[in-house]
Amino acid sequence: MHSRGRFEAFCRRWLFRIFSVFFHVRPKAMLVETDAKILVLRVDERVGNLIFLTPILNSLKLRYPRSQLDVLLHPKGEALLRHHPAISALQFFDKRALWRRHGPIFVPFFLRRNHYDLAIDACNPTEPSLTQVYLTRFCGASQTLGFDHALSRNLYHKTVQAIGDSVHEIDRRLALLSVLPGNAKTRQMSIGSIEMPDKDKPVRQWLEANSKARYALINVGGRLEEKRLAAESYASMARMVRASGLVPHLVYGPRERD
Repeated sequence: MHSRGRFEAFCRRWLFRIFSVFFHVRPKAMLVETDAKILVLRVDERVGNLIFLTPILNSLKLRYPRSQLDVLLHPKGEALLRHHPAISALQFFDKRALWRRHGPIFVPFFLRRNHYDLAIDACNPTEPSLTQVYLTRFCGASQTLGFDHALSRNLYHKTVQAIGDSVHEIDRRLALLSVLPGNAKTRQMSIGSIEMPDKDKPVRQWLEANSKARYALINVGGRLEEKRLAAESYASMARMVRASGLVPHLVYGPRERD
């Protein structure tokens, strides 16, 4: 880890410790009615994380069919979940918009107006997010739930131990529901109906140009280096796709470009 990374990690640990000292909460059992007001938080902007969130949303709606189920997410995820059948309302957060309505200063105040019965921090099971812990702690929910991390466990009313890396990502996230009343659960992933982008957007132009082609998208999906496959692995996938009669297209984010 570079010196800057070590310094950031050091500051992050101390911020968590300060939070734990001044804003810790007492543990409590989870009591959730079928018509509860529930907030699920996942504020990073990566598509894969939002898709992996949907089994939690579908399971909560099965378990509490009359609940108000809201999701706090980055504005870039709106198109993906805008019409999801399990979601009652989308709330937005952008940590870069410091002084705006969707920024870290004002969002907790707007969330508190909804008087949520339960807030679920659906962050990465293995690494706590200081941003999400902050939002979960100060959203005003009477009960809060998150994964059990040494840095953040005192900031939730109830925590769940993260299960091993060998377990599918869906099941790791669904483990959060194990401490909630009820048994209904589904591993089904789903998104709402997605509207076509505006005509001036490059992705719309690409889709129209390839509307008659049969193609497959290969998503690198590895912002963190340890989560990426070797370049030859992606090349092998592309060859398999081409051999099946489809045209392979590789999609990736800025950090995956190299």
